[in-house]
Amino acid sequence: AFLGTRIEVIDFNANNIGPSLPDLSSIASTVRDLYFTNNNIETISANFFEGMTKLQLFSIGWNKLTQWPDFSRLPSDNSLSLLSVNGFQVASPKAFSRLIEHVTDKLEYLFLFDMDMSLVSPEDFYNLAKAFPNLRELTFRHDELITFPDIRSISRNRTLSLELYGNPLICDCRLGWMIDMSKISDSYVTF
Repeated sequence: AFLGTRIEVIDFNANNIGPSLPDLSSIASTVRDLYFTNNNIETISANFFEGMTKLQLFSIGWNKLTQWPDFSRLPSDNSLSLLSVNGFQVASPKAFSRLIEHVTDKLEYLFLFDMDMSLVSPEDFYNLAKAFPNLRELTFRHDELITFPDIRSISRNRTLSLELYGNPLICDCRLGWMIDMSKISDSYVTF
């Protein structure tokens, strides 16, 4: 189908694709941006990412996923800098371990929307932000969070935008660090 073609951007948003992603192995080495938002995708096989050394953007939001994509076959030298996932429940322990283990520290933007993360521990969030030193934007919109851990120590010496709006945050002393965050760096929190 795609044989001999150099395709860098694939936009299959809102195309009723599913329950799995199409086979892109014949063009995997040239793909840079993949958009599969608003489809009927239920699973992503580990083989899907094999050979995608140039992948920089992967948007898979608003599908029927029930767990993290398996990034184990994403090449270790991948260039993934933007990941957008949403719509499934993330539960502890080690909620983000699959992501941290297989996505390189080049990740700059992580958008996690509409996920039930009320049970995710502060350590999970801390480990996520710590694992990606180049992270510039971390978004948790409408994720059922009632609090968020103090991440000032890992946001020093870098600009980090943390978006938390749409969550039922409980305004108490545990969130006091957010007010001080802008005083120690160029980082900011939106809630």
